[in-house]
Amino acid sequence: MLDGPTKVERHILSLPFSREETRLSWLNRSVALYRLAFGQPRQDDLLALLDQVRDESAPEVLAQLQISLRPD
Repeated sequence: MLDGPTKVERHILSLPFSREETRLSWLNRSVALYRLAFGQPRQDDLLALLDQVRDESAPEVLAQLQISLRPD
């Protein structure tokens, strides 16, 4: 995150009725999953597993997959 008035903006050209308009949600999801798996061992397996998780069940499923490093 940047301090001060400087901001990073992302602009995506979207033409009406184009194929790219329908693929934007897929692209956003793919980028988010890639960021979660980046640098992890067996990235392909992790991406496949995370891709199976859908929006309605995501918080519960991801909570089960999470490893807690907090001291007990």
